[in-house]
Amino acid sequence: NMLQTQCALQDILAEYKDSMRLPADACSKLVQYTDIVLVCYSQLANWADENGHVLFNIVPKHHYMWHMARQAKFINPRKTNTMLDETFMGIVKDIVRSCAHGSQCHRIHMSFVEKYR
Repeated sequence: NMLQTQCALQDILAEYKDSMRLPADACSKLVQYTDIVLVCYSQLANWADENGHVLFNIVPKHHYMWHMARQAKFINPRKTNTMLDETFMGIVKDIVRSCAHGSQCHRIHMSFVEKYR
């Protein structure tokens, strides 16, 4: 159910990828699908916690998702949200990893700055 709903949600975003905002019917479906996905994910997170599994953590991204669905009538989430921070953090991680070899611990940050520039 969650994965099917997630696919339906993504289909809406794909269908209106060039629109500045979503039509009213698409917005209401987006909100409905988002709520279903978030409820299912919360249930998975609760199950994992109760069973001692480190899975399905609720993170700020889930809260942002709730807001984005409700703001789609004003602006398309594809126009405002690219999750660039995730891409950026991957880049930072790769650079820091390359700096760690051959640098003293207290100099890694300077090596990072030089490579990032």
